[in-house]
Amino acid sequence: MPATRDPRPGVSDGRADTADLVARRIFAEALTAVDAEQAVLRSAPLLEDCLAAAAPQTVLALAIGKAARPMARALAGLLGPRLDTGWALVPDGYASGPPAAGFEERVTGHPLPDARSVAATEA
Repeated sequence: MPATRDPRPGVSDGRADTADLVARRIFAEALTAVDAEQAVLRSAPLLEDCLAAAAPQTVLALAIGKAARPMARALAGLLGPRLDTGWALVPDGYASGPPAAGFEERVTGHPLPDARSVAATEA
C-alpha cells in the first residue's frame, strides 16, 4: 500500500516520514559516491600498487577538469612527500574548496578552451 500523508497538519502514519528519511539517505550516499575527492581516495590501494611496482624516483601528478581541485587535494594527501610536482587545470568557476598543497593551479576556459587553456597546457 503506498504511503500517504494525513491531510491534517502534523498528523502522519509514519510511512511517508520513513520513506522521506530513506530517500534522503540514498541521496546523501549518491553524492558521496560521486564526490571526486572521495573517488580518488578510494583508489589508494591501486595507486600504492602502481607506485610499489614502478618504484619511481619522481612522482608528477596532473588533475584536469571541473573536479581537478578536489582530485588534486586527494592526490596530495595520498602521495605526501613522494609528490615532486603537481598541476591542476581548473575550468573558470569550478574551483571548489581550498587548493591542493604541492600543486600549481591554472585556470582554464570552459566549456571551450581559450588562451588560458593553451598556456596551461604548454606550461
